[in-house]
Amino acid sequence: MNRPEEKPISTAVRNAITEVLHERFGSDAIADVDIAHVEDDDGEALLRIDVHHRFSSGAVDTRLTYGLTQLVRERLWKLGETDDCWLRHRYDERQRVAS
Repeated sequence: MNRPEEKPISTAVRNAITEVLHERFGSDAIADVDIAHVEDDDGEALLRIDVHHRFSSGAVDTRLTYGLTQLVRERLWKLGETDDCWLRHRYDERQRVAS
């Protein structure tokens, strides 16, 4: 049996996640998306999704991340993906955040 990190990510899953992110942030705001099957601390399988945001000269509104995990889950469930997901947002260290 494959270990979770060895399980390949299907093109349909990768495309669905990318579409949701682009719908929320715009296609220019996302530099890259890393997706991997991993296990949580309890040994449950999940998709770890690292969202790498492009640096922006303006302040970022982090409210755009609210509810995003649920949107991704719903899209993945429609594809039959049963693993839960965990989104991590990666910003340039110089990035300002709107207050």
